[in-house]
Amino acid sequence: MSDKNKMVLFSSFILLALTFVFFTQKGNGVTQVNPTKSEQSTLSVATSAKTEKLSPLPNSSEPKKVEAVIKELELICKNSKSKLRGALSSGAKPVTEQLAKNLHYKRGGEIFRLRVFTKDTPENSYKKLIFYKEDADGFAQIQEIPKEDQRNPSTETIKKYLSGGEIIYDERDTRLGIDGVEVNYTQVNGEIVKVTSGALNCHYDKP
Repeated sequence: MSDKNKMVLFSSFILLALTFVFFTQKGNGVTQVNPTKSEQSTLSVATSAKTEKLSPLPNSSEPKKVEAVIKELELICKNSKSKLRGALSSGAKPVTEQLAKNLHYKRGGEIFRLRVFTKDTPENSYKKLIFYKEDADGFAQIQEIPKEDQRNPSTETIKKYLSGGEIIYDERDTRLGIDGVEVNYTQVNGEIVKVTSGALNCHYDKP
């Protein structure tokens, strides 16, 4: 082989080698580029938002049905069972009103609280929502929320705050009325712990 042919062959080999290295580095460069801090933050928020949206709403916040509550009240207010039965047998439909609700829930390693209660004003009464976040010492700190969420919050508004969380404490104050018989009771995690009723002459506090 002549020196000229050797030179052409060597040059061709060098060219092929450089081409291979160029395209290999270019292909790898796409996955090796590290995102900036702002890009990392954006990715983190996007991932978190997606997880939040897909997380199911806990079912533990569902209140007991009225029938089950009445049976439990009959066991607690034993001397007034006949009055409850009489009110029910009259054909009157039981009416309930939730007076207050206090929910504690975990989300992302933090604990939050929702409190809904009846606020009385000289003009009228309305349901008010307050949103808390517990600090490192377990003290509840009020968090700012939109004004439209604070007054008479809808079920969808409550679900929005609970979304992605795990309820760890559920307290509710309810008024039950049947044919003129009125009972106020408190449930904690589904169990009746307090009952007040002048009509039934029943006053109960769980020991």
